[in-house]
This record gives sequence, structure tokens and C-alpha cells, in this order.
Amino acid sequence: MHKLNDTESLAIDYAKAIGIFFVVLGHYDASVMNMFKPYTFHMPLFFFLGGITLNYNKKTLSFLKAVFKSIMIYAIATYIITGAISEFLFSKLSIPSLGNAFIADPVTTITAAFKYNFSNNRLFVVAWFLLAYSIASTMSFFISKLVCNRGIQGASAILFCGGILVGVFAIDVLSINKSSQLSNLIVQSLVALMFFLIGVSLRQFIYVFSSSFIALVACIVIYMLRGYGITGDFIMSNSSYPNGSVITITQAACGIYAVMFISISMSKDIYTWLLFIGKRTKTIMSYHIFSFVALDIIFYKAGMYDIRKSDAFIHFKSWYSMPMYVSFAIAMPAIANYIYSKTRNFVTPQST
Repeated sequence: MHKLNDTESLAIDYAKAIGIFFVVLGHYDASVMNMFKPYTFHMPLFFFLGGITLNYNKKTLSFLKAVFKSIMIYAIATYIITGAISEFLFSKLSIPSLGNAFIADPVTTITAAFKYNFSNNRLFVVAWFLLAYSIASTMSFFISKLVCNRGIQGASAILFCGGILVGVFAIDVLSINKSSQLSNLIVQSLVALMFFLIGVSLRQFIYVFSSSFIALVACIVIYMLRGYGITGDFIMSNSSYPNGSVITITQAACGIYAVMFISISMSKDIYTWLLFIGKRTKTIMSYHIFSFVALDIIFYKAGMYDIRKSDAFIHFKSWYSMPMYVSFAIAMPAIANYIYSKTRNFVTPQST
């Protein structure tokens, strides 16, 4: 397995930072981006990066423990925290969209969260991503270990083509016929698996993303697809792919290439602030919607916003609000995570 060097690792952190910007922007007001619409590539980008960084040489038990602790336990804890905040805000401000995170008892709450794709907890609607990520990363781990560690010739090509076939089947067949949240989860996980396997297959060829010519072509393709109305947004959380697999994969691939090209170009230098964000994207992903609502409350207290309108994707808007909301929703969770990590390390110092 190709070991990423320092420059490549730096580029990946930069790509994560750029990706989380598009996630936050997309959840606030994606209309400001005329060409690089967040919903055309931002979630595939994170699954792709997960594939590039996947260590399939890790011992199976160690990998499963890491997934369980860093994703599943984290998701449960975050659901409880954001749910408690949601219930508190509902009790104090009577925000209609909040107050549904916990229902009756734990079993009913878990059942309802799964049934509604976690949308009942409006402060943590991105929980679907963590579940799909854990499933796709686990499947990718076993597939990559099976293919790559047996000395099979053309392993990277097998993973790449296999990933594409899985994604095409999920988008063109399964997503059209989905009838329940379980089938939605299956499509989410298989499309995520496609980008994971593509990432694994290109790990040793990361230099292919350094071509300015291909980056230019990718931008032109996205512009033409948008300009001629051939494509539009696709929603991975709902497994909604109105333009089919070819267009969906093409626009996602072009967006990923453009972001990777920018990241690799920037990796010649160290941008501390970008690295700071890139290493905390999971926290930003989890708490940026709460950050939006926190600002909504400030504008409500200032008499400028009806707080009853606030929801996961509905917030105060004005000519100056977009940079304020996006920067705050990135900075607040990242800084909070930094303070938490420093405090935890101070209280329980790591042994050397």
C-alpha cells in the first residue's frame, strides 16, 4: 500500500477544509455558487478522501474498533448532545422545528431516528453521513484487503471499475426502486462505497490531480453541464439522483478533481488556518447547523428575525449574513474542538 508523504497528507487536509466549506455553504445558501454547486460533489468528496486515507493493512479487529469508537460512538454521543440542545431551545424559545430528537423511550427514539433518516433531530441531520461512512468504509476495508493484499495484478483497476459498477447499480436501479429507509440506507452506503473504492484505487496515483489542463477541462465540463441544464443537484441523504449515474458521477468527479488540484497546488506551502479547519471537519460537520441556529437566536434577540422560522436549512438572511454565518459555523465548532482537545490532554496527559 502506498504510504502518503507529508505533502500528500497536507493536500488531503486542505481538500477536507475546502470540502467542509462547501458543506456549510450548501446548508446555508447554495444559490451563491453558480457553477460549483455544493450538492454536486461535496459529500462524494469526503467519501473519496476516506478511500485515499483508508489503511486496509490494519488488523481487522483494530479497524473495527476504530470505526466503532471514532464514528459510531461519536455519532451516538453527538446525537444526544445536539438532541439535548434541541430540546432545551424548544422549551425556551418554542422553535417548532426543534424538540423531536427524543421520543418516549430510547428504543422508540432509535427507531424514529432511523425511520426519518435522522431528520427528526434538526441539529444533527448529517448523522446519515456518519452511518453511511462507517458502513462504506468497513465494506471498502474488507474488499481492498481481499483484492490488494493477495497480489492480484491490476488491483487498482479492479477496485476502480468495481466501484463504478456498484455506484451505477445503486443510482440507476436501487435508488429508483427504494421503498423504505432501509433501502435508502443501502443506496447511501453503496454510492459512498463507490467513491471510497475510487479513492483507494487512486491512492498511489494522487499525482494525477496535479494537471492544470485536466482541472480546466473539469471546470469547463461542470460549466457546460450547468449552463445547458443537463445536470442539477443530487441529494445523497435521500438517494435522489434525477440525472442518472453518468451525469451524477461525471459532475462529482469533475468537482473532486478541481478541489484536489487546488489542494495539491496549495500543499507547497503550509496554511495554518486551513490545516486547522481540515483536521476538524468531523466536528464542523456535526455542529455547524447548531452554529447557524445560535446566530439566528442573536438576530432574534436583536429584533431582526422571527425565530419560529429557524430550521436546519432555514436561517436569517441579508446581504451581509452569508459570510458571517459560514465563517462562524466553521470557526465555532473548530475552536470548541481545539479547546476540548487541549483540556482533555491537560487533564489526562498521554503517556510517552
